[in-house]
Amino acid sequence: MNLKSNKGVTLIALTVTIIILLIITGAIISNVQDQINIQKLDQLNVDIELLNANVDDYYLTYGELPILCDYLHKEAFVDEIYKFADTRHAILNNDPNPNDGDNYAVIDVEKLGGITLHYGYEKGGTTGDYNLLKTNRKISEDPNHVEDEIYVINTTTHQIYFPHGIVVDNIMYYTF
Repeated sequence: MNLKSNKGVTLIALTVTIIILLIITGAIISNVQDQINIQKLDQLNVDIELLNANVDDYYLTYGELPILCDYLHKEAFVDEIYKFADTRHAILNNDPNPNDGDNYAVIDVEKLGGITLHYGYEKGGTTGDYNLLKTNRKISEDPNHVEDEIYVINTTTHQIYFPHGIVVDNIMYYTF
């Protein structure tokens, strides 16, 4: 009986096939993760743009910012952002706006109407969820807690920040 005439899959062919499948699977998983990260950043950008537009409208209508309470002063804000990024083993995507004044405040999303955000105020919640946060969570105890998922505005430049940030590839994005 001639062994070479037997039809079938050799161990080498099977191994090569498995290796090729593993490489393709790895590429697909990497691509999916990249797409998820891009989506996270896009959602944060959409939130900040939506808040910018609504804060501008509110300011033009009422002549004041929609503020819930004061937040950290500039020096403390910058220090806390850097410390928080460090605890997450990330670097910041950029520094806070150098033209920012000394005062930051928590944005009162309820004053902006029924907007829906992807992040902050109970992740993806509407302003109704923000009521829950405002009355039952850390913000009522300590509005200066950087780890809270709140949006903050500089009272001089009206630059909006999400101090909690989104970490992608060891970079913490908290504003655009």
